[in-house]
Amino acid sequence: MCGRYPNIAYHIDNNEEEILEMTFEDFIAHIRKNFLQDNWVRKARRDRNNFKQLPDVSFQEFLTGIMHRNLLLQNTSAFLYEASMRDLIDNNIDEDLNAHAEKERVQDEVDFKKWCEALNALDRKRMHKRKRAEKEAEDAIRKRQKQALTVNRGGNTKTSSSTIL
Repeated sequence: MCGRYPNIAYHIDNNEEEILEMTFEDFIAHIRKNFLQDNWVRKARRDRNNFKQLPDVSFQEFLTGIMHRNLLLQNTSAFLYEASMRDLIDNNIDEDLNAHAEKERVQDEVDFKKWCEALNALDRKRMHKRKRAEKEAEDAIRKRQKQALTVNRGGNTKTSSSTIL
């Protein structure tokens, strides 16, 4: 971190005694106060709330991203606990995954961790089916291209023969 943010490293070096006496929460508050813009909480909250799972992104990757964004807001009024995070995640998952989750009644699971695990398992199946369908489509396209190439070669050969005669 220090190599990437030298101004923070210099600040810590220059205030080492004071910083070493702080609790972790106080240290984080100190860093936020001294190095982040006044509206950082609003920006981070908006980023977290607008974070969507795209169709080609796994649920695990989406979950990691949204949880990380929420952790940045820890010890602020914008931090969300499990019940609110569950609502936010549920509102931002991929539509296809959402349909599978409704069909499998995943919403009946009350434990947050088990709910996430159930969504992750469903999503792995969804992603596997998606990849298989993409491969089948690619194979079908290759087959058609190969057939078209064979037909074109056959047509060119006949045209060439009749031109020579």
